[in-house]
Amino acid sequence: MSEEASNQPLKMIPTLSKSQISPDFAFPIGAEALSRGLADVPQFDLLTLEFEGLKEVRRSTADGKEALRLISITYRRPPITLANTRPDPQRRDPSEIWELSVSPVGRGKRFEIKQLLLGEGIQILREWMTLPRSQAWRESSHTLTIEADVDEKRLIFSESGR
Repeated sequence: MSEEASNQPLKMIPTLSKSQISPDFAFPIGAEALSRGLADVPQFDLLTLEFEGLKEVRRSTADGKEALRLISITYRRPPITLANTRPDPQRRDPSEIWELSVSPVGRGKRFEIKQLLLGEGIQILREWMTLPRSQAWRESSHTLTIEADVDEKRLIFSESGR
């Protein structure tokens, strides 16, 4: 990073909402770390961020282990309506929406999960966002979900689309 670039203020991903959560929970990563980690992806100006949920979101994996949802990123195209035919000055391309959602985790797990996200999770987000995509892919919605396998201290990634 050049000295000039390091003197620039950090451009932040706009946070649309942040749920109030119990003191027993914490969000595993913040807006600043996500903004810093994704600063040079081409879609940066299209990203929005939400911190949502009241408690951990858990699910059982196929092998019977427990996974905690941490982050999801969704790509979608908004439906064309009379309300959104004019360009939104906040967005570079109103035909694409990229939404990040962060879920809370138990406060005691936060540090360990944050390290996993900083070490591997943000890189996976970056790679998924910058993969070459076909026009057919761009015509539908897609979500990448990052979860934590707490027992094995590793991240789990899954993609869905419609």
